[in-house]
This record gives sequence, C-alpha cells and structure tokens, in this order.
Amino acid sequence: MSSLDPLEQLHRLKSSSSKFDDQVCNILYGREYQQWVRGIRGDDVVGLVDYLDRALDTLDPASSGFRKCLRELRHICGARTILPTSYALSSQVLVVGRQPVASGGSGDVFEGTINDSKVCVKRVRIYNKDKDVNPLKTFYQEAIVWKHLQHKNIVPLLGVTATPLQLVSEWMSGGDLTDYIRKCPDAGRLGLLSDVAEGLYFLHSRNVIHGDLKGPNILIDGAGHARITDFGLATVTQNLDSMRSASDDQGHTARWTAPEILNEEGTYSKEADVFSFAMVMIEAFTGAIPFNNCLPAAATLAIMGGQRPPRPNHPDFTGELWELMQRCWHQVSHFRPEVAGILKVLNGTEPPPKPYLNGIGSSSTLSIGQQSLFATLPKTTAKHSPSFHNTISTASCPTPQISSQLSEYSSDPVSPAGRGGGAGIHLSHKVAPNRSGSRPVLELGDGYNQSGPSRNPFPQIYQNANLGIIREY
Repeated sequence: MSSLDPLEQLHRLKSSSSKFDDQVCNILYGREYQQWVRGIRGDDVVGLVDYLDRALDTLDPASSGFRKCLRELRHICGARTILPTSYALSSQVLVVGRQPVASGGSGDVFEGTINDSKVCVKRVRIYNKDKDVNPLKTFYQEAIVWKHLQHKNIVPLLGVTATPLQLVSEWMSGGDLTDYIRKCPDAGRLGLLSDVAEGLYFLHSRNVIHGDLKGPNILIDGAGHARITDFGLATVTQNLDSMRSASDDQGHTARWTAPEILNEEGTYSKEADVFSFAMVMIEAFTGAIPFNNCLPAAATLAIMGGQRPPRPNHPDFTGELWELMQRCWHQVSHFRPEVAGILKVLNGTEPPPKPYLNGIGSSSTLSIGQQSLFATLPKTTAKHSPSFHNTISTASCPTPQISSQLSEYSSDPVSPAGRGGGAGIHLSHKVAPNRSGSRPVLELGDGYNQSGPSRNPFPQIYQNANLGIIREY
C-alpha cells in the first residue's frame, strides 16, 4: 500500500502521459481508493471533485477513464451535495419575472439575463412532496453530467448559482419541439429529428442514457436546430451492459416511456431512449403528445399492453419512416435499432429494417379503426410453443369505431434464425365482447397444436393480466 493517499496519488499523475487514462482507472477502481473515499470530509472532498472535474477536460470522452471519472464525480456530488468550484458563475444572474415559463418534475424554469444576454434559469424545487425523490441529489447529478456534454445538438450549461440553487443554460428562442412546430408549421420535421438523433447518438457514444427524452426536453435554437436538454434523469453507464434500475427514479413521463420501464421489470437503457425517440417522432409529425386523447394512466396501460399511436397523417411522413418508428417502439427492447441506424434512415442513406414479428422480420402491427396494436411476440419454436389464446383489450383508451373489415393476418411458415425446422405462425383477430360484454377486444391465437410444456411462451408481453390489459383463456 502506498504511503500517499489516493488524492495525492492522482495529483502525481501526468495528464500528458499516454498512460494517464489507465493510471486514473487503476486508482479509482482500486480497493484503497474505495475505502478512502467513504471516509473523506471537508477539503479532501473539495480537492477530489475539483481534480475529477479537471481530469474530464483532459481525458478522451470515449475512454474508460472519462466514463469512470464522470460516474465517480456524479456519485460524489449527488451524495455530498457539492459541485466543483469551476461550476460557479462569476457574473450575477438576474431572473426576469416572478412566474416560471415552464415547470418540470424537479424544478421551475425562468427567463433570466447575464450581462444583458438572455439565459434559461432552472431553479430546483427544494420542498418536493415526493419522498422518493431527493431534489438536491437530482440537481447536483444533473449539473455534473450536463456540464461535460458539449455538442451542437445539446443545450450548453453555462454554470450554476448557489443561492438559490439554479442551473443556468443558453436561452433557446424557438421554444420546445411542439411549440416550435405549432408556430412554424412548415418547419422541416426530418431535419429536426435528425438533430435530435445526432444529439442522442452523441450521448450514447459517451455511454450517457438520457432517461427522459420527450418534446418538452427538446429545444429549438435561433437557427432552427433542435437541441436536447434536461439531464435530471440521465445516467452514465460503465459499459454497454451496465444500466440503471427503473425503480431508481419515478420522474419519467409515461407517454414517452418504454414498456419495460413502466412495468418495473426492465432498466433504463439506450434501447429505452430509442423507444422515447419514436414517441418524439409522433410529436414532430402530429404536433401533439403521444396518446393525446388518453389520460396519463390510460397511456401507461396502453403502452404496457402493446398499443401504440396511429400512423401520423402528414405529407412528409413516408412508409420508410413508419417502418422505422415501428422498429424503434418495439415491445421487446433488443429488437430496437441503435441510433446510428436511425440516422442513416433519416438521412436517406439506408432503408429501414423491417419491423419484427418473432424477431424474424414480419410486421405485427394490427389496426382497429383509428388505433394500432403492436403485438410483439418473442422467438418460439414448435417444441416449446403450446396452443394459446390471448385477449388484448383496447379499453385503455377511448373506444374507437371498430371496423367491420378486419381481415385475417397470417405469416408463412418460417424458420427462426439459428433454430432449424419450420414452425409456422398463424395470427387471427376478431371483434368480440369480453366477459361482461361491455367492450371490444382483440384476440390473437397461434396455429400450433404441439406437445410440450404448458406455459406462457411470451412472458415479456403477457405478464400484466392483473391490469385488465391482457387475459389468457
């Protein structure tokens, strides 16, 4: 064991060395550091967070050292409610008006000025009624992540003020995404979505998960470009497989949230951000929030049950975009594309992958009047696929006019990749009353009649029977 404490060891490192990244990781991952950091107080805490902050300005943002420093800095500052000294604004921030221009889950947004320049001021709400949310922790963690995200499609954070606690960022004159579209109906939707995807690609390349991507968190600058903001729920992953539990936060907005987060059996992930991006596409082409005709609770149940908003009726919305949207909001997270693939489709350099049915490549979007049900079925084989009959209710939203022209949907016999054999799949749907006869349902059945274990082969999809969305017969 060294006679120097870990902070002194860090100060001995030369940031110009080609081994700086590895040396930082060796110290921060070491047992000696882990024991030391739990007991530090006062000047040692200040010295550590200032060192990590400076190291982030030197390290390659794509390196493991950068990710480790950012995660460590975010954790320490959230737990100790402290920020690096470089975050403090030297100029006075003047707030314009007493009423906020917007409000969110953890704070209120005001218009302000610094040296006669307009700025956006997010003031943390200290007295939060939600006992599961620590607004101070959220404030410090958001500041840490946001300050080190510098990209043309990310709103820049200028700094913070201590009294009161405020995040100060550049003012975006175009407002948020839906406001901008209402004010500028001829705005290029594809360009705006490309901006959002570029920003999201940057975040994911830094192993940062946004966690709350939606129209109100996408602002438009004076040049008409979209920028992502609000990193209160953002997290930094250690690697591509390291994610955060959905139970860590309750601040997500249901209409944009992936089903695996809503049912509390999944985790915040890059795939969950991609799901939210699909809902942002709905906003861009309709000018309305997803499930705008539903109450929040109904929207939650709809998403958990596999229901999705209908196809937008906009002249610029193509079949290729519809296929991309269906892939992005797939019920099964690992079937969603990466943001790099989304950008290729938006920029016209690559056709969209076909939406999956059973992960094979067939679309499973079924329509009932004005509504669409995206019934996603994971891979199965004849050996492990008993006959089943599932009923999925459409009652979570206002009941649409049910078309009498519902036709049978079926897929040809297929052989799942790497499985061998030719297990055919047959889906049929029809209008039928539920047990009380009070609402329409959609019935799905398969064509199997094979021997095998009597179990539900689709646990990810048909696990919410107690909510009245899905029932097995």
